[in-house]
Amino acid sequence: LNVVNPIEAEIPQFLKEYKNVYSFEEHVKTGSVSARLGLCLLENKFENNYYYKCVDNHTVYHANVPQLQQICGIDAEAIVRKIKENICPEYLSKCTTKLFSLFH
Repeated sequence: LNVVNPIEAEIPQFLKEYKNVYSFEEHVKTGSVSARLGLCLLENKFENNYYYKCVDNHTVYHANVPQLQQICGIDAEAIVRKIKENICPEYLSKCTTKLFSLFH
């Protein structure tokens, strides 16, 4: 997703097939695509798990992008750590390898 509104009507139905849905973005929570998606899922009676992580609604100080991502908890390691918390152990090593390759 790369727009806040409108979220395509098919998205909630498509996501119902997944036990866990994650959204990570470099935007403040207020008005984020992740927040809008969460509302859309709620309105469409999404019953599975939805987790999103955005930059908290506070001032982010100067640093390079990787440092800022780490500070805000949206770097690759934080994303993998959050997903690991919810994935069955038998899939953990395979998924972790794939996720790290996506982000590095």
